[in-house]
Amino acid sequence: MYFFDYLGAFYFWVWLNIWNSVNDTKRPTFKEVLEGKDRHQEGDIVDLHAYGLKLKFIGGVVTMVIVSILAKF
Repeated sequence: MYFFDYLGAFYFWVWLNIWNSVNDTKRPTFKEVLEGKDRHQEGDIVDLHAYGLKLKFIGGVVTMVIVSILAKF
């Protein structure tokens, strides 16, 4: 399952870089997105796991959409 964590963090990082370049704000590093720095409450274990589940969900869904599009060609 770590594979989808990394994929989800990558897709989310790309999205944040695009969004922040439009808004002229500071862009996060990949490590900050992967670790959830400033994305969840420190010390809250439930919030930390919810963020990890969010990355897994993004990674799984976006990867399946890409595979589905590629399979149709």
